[in-house]
Amino acid sequence: MPVLQYKNADSGTADRTPPASMPAPRVSFEAAGGLQLRDLVLMIRRRGIVLLAAVFTITAVSAILAAKLPSRYTASATVLMSGQSNTVVDIDSVAVGTEVRRDVDETLNSEMQVLRSRGLAERVVEQTGLANLPEFNATLRERSQLGKIRSWVTGIFAADSANANAVSPELRSEQVRNSVVSRYLNALSITPRANSLVIALRFESSDPVIAANAVNTLADQYIALQVEQKAQVTTDAQAWLAGRLENVRTEVEAAERAVETYRSENDLIQVGSETVVAQQVAELNSQLVLARADLAEQESRFAELDRLAQSSDAGSSNNALDSAVIQNLRAQEAEIARQEAELASQYGPRHPLLINTRAELAEIRGRIQGELGLLVSNQRNELQVARARVAALDTDLRRLQGQASDANQSQVRLRELEREAESARQLFQTFLNRYKEIEDQEGLQTPDARIISYAAVPNNPSSPNRQLIVAVAFLMSTIVGLLLVFAVEHFDRGFRSSDQIDAEMGVPSLGLVPGLERADLKRGPAESFVLSNPTSAFAESFRTLRTNLHLADRQTPPKVILFTSALPGEGKTTSAVSLARLAAAMGESVLLIDADNRRPRAHDALGLSKEPGIVEYLEDQASLWDIIQSDTESPLHFVSAGRPITNSIELWRSDQLKYFLSQLQSRYDLIIIDSSPVLAVADARILSSVADATVFVTKWRDTKREAAIHGVQQTLEAGANLAGVLLTQVNVREHARYGFSDSGYYQSYYTGYADS
Repeated sequence: MPVLQYKNADSGTADRTPPASMPAPRVSFEAAGGLQLRDLVLMIRRRGIVLLAAVFTITAVSAILAAKLPSRYTASATVLMSGQSNTVVDIDSVAVGTEVRRDVDETLNSEMQVLRSRGLAERVVEQTGLANLPEFNATLRERSQLGKIRSWVTGIFAADSANANAVSPELRSEQVRNSVVSRYLNALSITPRANSLVIALRFESSDPVIAANAVNTLADQYIALQVEQKAQVTTDAQAWLAGRLENVRTEVEAAERAVETYRSENDLIQVGSETVVAQQVAELNSQLVLARADLAEQESRFAELDRLAQSSDAGSSNNALDSAVIQNLRAQEAEIARQEAELASQYGPRHPLLINTRAELAEIRGRIQGELGLLVSNQRNELQVARARVAALDTDLRRLQGQASDANQSQVRLRELEREAESARQLFQTFLNRYKEIEDQEGLQTPDARIISYAAVPNNPSSPNRQLIVAVAFLMSTIVGLLLVFAVEHFDRGFRSSDQIDAEMGVPSLGLVPGLERADLKRGPAESFVLSNPTSAFAESFRTLRTNLHLADRQTPPKVILFTSALPGEGKTTSAVSLARLAAAMGESVLLIDADNRRPRAHDALGLSKEPGIVEYLEDQASLWDIIQSDTESPLHFVSAGRPITNSIELWRSDQLKYFLSQLQSRYDLIIIDSSPVLAVADARILSSVADATVFVTKWRDTKREAAIHGVQQTLEAGANLAGVLLTQVNVREHARYGFSDSGYYQSYYTGYADS
């Protein structure tokens, strides 16, 4: 893994100039180019507890609430509307003479409005006694404490409370009745059945018996209402018809007398319904129409025969075929033509038999043409006769039309009088028939609807649908749980994998250091674990770190390595001591320098003295050999931080430090510097400029991404040669479930070391 360096755009050489800014933090799965199905599954796997808690809580609460909801029962009855009215007296037909027609939808909508009318609802409420039930009459219910408080507050703040107390008993009773009717209508549903004249009536109540009784009573009252309305209409129509009959009878008598008087005054002789002249004109007109039709037929026949006589296709028309002679000749022609075809296929064109046959065929065709000429001549004679007949009839018709013209002038007024008389007779007869029908059928009134089925008492509640409520709650809780998973994942601002480091910091990851359990720490400090358990995943992680640092530059591997972090407590010192001890145990000459002068801890981890240290050396208060100590557990050499000072920055900037490091590089294979956190003090930024490589330590999951990114940015801005980021204190079991590319990397090591 190469050490992070930045190229100079002008020279192309590597320098330590940091970029202007670090990449903005992003959610972890965005590094892979968007949320994929695998990312979603792994996210749910990581946050399964959140999802299960949301699903269980919401579903359980919904199930409890659904169980406490009161049951409601729905009873259903069906009514069939008649396709046509059964009314005995149709007032529209009597008074106007026309029938009012309505389509099916209009009929159903009209009847549905009747079924939902308040008048019919009041009859049902009265018949069923719904006003005596607390479910429909709010005044009979026992008010809760909340309702009593609400009424008390309303009574205090209502502007017209005095008037409300002065309501009369009659008005109060009317208000209660209206409230009961409104509640009844709210519980009633009326719907038409598709493609039929059937209407479904449904009523909902907390009592199944009340539900069935209410809907059945509605159906009965609806049928009774129709019968009552028809009876009332019949009575009204009978009274109206009785008065109109006498008036119309007088009008009929006067109209008939006027017709007879006018006919006798104008000498209009009439046979049947017409005069004699009119009958003659009609007869001649009929004969003329027939004669003209015959003339058109003769002309058409003559034109066709004349055309055939002048063409070679003689006898092919229907007119020609009517002649028996032509039909016979056509049969002979067909037979000779057949013989000619057979001879032509056997002999040459000059064979005597073929020549004779063709001569015979020509003779037959000549005879057909002659016969056709006779037909044309006969048809011409018939055509002349038809024309003469048409002319004669036309002359007679014009003469009679002149005679009828005078009579028609008088008949105009006569027909007007006759129409008036006929209209009066028809109206009188209609009224008389309807009046007799009413007298005969006054007691027979049938409704325009009938009940198909009455409602049975329902056995099972129609609502609430508890299974559906729980199912919907489960679905919604799953969605809420997934949203919570996304939210928790989004607000989880710690780094959990090398993938996130590469994506969000833009720097390489140097590896993951597993965290140690309490049982392991009881056997000794974490800094000694690499020596006591060299085959553990903990020790292997530092071997990987050492390898990555060595491979940063194969030609000149870094000798001075600085360890720093963004904040205290991220495992910086433990990582520096563990790497130093492991490298020393592997045969390298290693020097560990504790440069965290503010809060030094490396000397405690190694069990060595704090003073004298590097501070005393840089201030010329101790020699090099005075400050170098030896580790009791490994070949490691150590330089402590020394006494605390306030101007440590000036020491780290001094040439004495550079001289000190140059002396040590010739004596040691590896120099590891444990520095202070970047965001706490500026010491690490200054020291990073003299190190060959800088390792930025970040605690797995706990260190905020913003803090880590800001620390890396400050390290780069200080001119550090940042090798990469090391994740420490990794929970191996939890990390293995996350599904990152490095998940489970140390699982096999962890298993072996955990069992040891």
